[in-house]
Amino acid sequence: MPSEFDSTPIRCSVTSPGDLIVAVPAMLGFFPTASIVLMFVGGPSGRRIGPIVRYDMIPAGFAERDVEHIIGSVCERAVSVHEDLSIQSVICLFVDAWPTTMHEMVLRVLDRQVRDYGLRVSDAFWTPEIAPGKPYRSMLSDRKHGRLPDPTASEVAAASVLSGRRIFESRDDLTAVFAPTPCPEADEVAKRLRRPAKPPKPQLGLQRVLRAVRAVGSGETVGVETVVVVSRALGDKKVRDAALALAATDQAKAAELLWIAMARLAPAPQRAEPLTLLGHLAYLGGDGAMASSAFAAALESDPEHVLAGLLDESLQSGIAPTEIRAFTACGFDCAAHLGVELSPAG
Repeated sequence: MPSEFDSTPIRCSVTSPGDLIVAVPAMLGFFPTASIVLMFVGGPSGRRIGPIVRYDMIPAGFAERDVEHIIGSVCERAVSVHEDLSIQSVICLFVDAWPTTMHEMVLRVLDRQVRDYGLRVSDAFWTPEIAPGKPYRSMLSDRKHGRLPDPTASEVAAASVLSGRRIFESRDDLTAVFAPTPCPEADEVAKRLRRPAKPPKPQLGLQRVLRAVRAVGSGETVGVETVVVVSRALGDKKVRDAALALAATDQAKAAELLWIAMARLAPAPQRAEPLTLLGHLAYLGGDGAMASSAFAAALESDPEHVLAGLLDESLQSGIAPTEIRAFTACGFDCAAHLGVELSPAG
């Protein structure tokens, strides 16, 4: 069952249930539909939202023991990897059709599961859609209800945009950014990558990657030749690891555009490399939704991809972007060992 787990910080405050609900898309990175959203709350004030988890709405017909398994695994992961946040309670949000017995079952199971960790469900809300004027109501208090304000005008959305994070209309819109693009160019890339070719020396391979990044930064379109050349270069782990440093240089935006273009045109398993680099860049920038989706696509393309798996595990474990700077530092070191100097941004 598709899910997202995000813990990247956005620093601002909300003062009403409506404000909290419309902040969810900014915290997730997209507008959820047919979803269960769990917000774990704690910190010194007891009001800090820590990890936020989204699950597809559980279909009618699921047995209560199945719901217990799903909710239990979410709670265990959230609490165990965020002990430093001193999680105290959980807020549940259903974005779905009018509440049914399934919503009630989920809430009942959630309340039972979180009590095992000494937590409580502090509130549970329902809304059919996170959009201006849509109704919301608490499932625990008749006094909490109203109409949602404009999500795009919320303080959290503004803080998200200012930090460089994007908010997509749906999860599908997010993944469409780097989804494979069936076209003659993609067919040609796949055909050429199937041909045996002598890999370039690592230094030359990295120089080719940097040349492609500079070209994209100058406005050039990424074509077949670029995708093939850079894909072959990134096939060398020394080059791929050095390319991690680009996320912390003035060429980060150009690198992001290159990785996206390559992910669209390159076949599996080669597209796993640009997807991993895209995910790392997004992770470092605090865009947990993009990072999570990119890592998932990379692992779908190459289930044995070690770096994608390691970064994805770090993200799912709630490790902050500042804690993965070691990967970027390693990239600068790898580039230096190949005789190529890269300069940090700023």
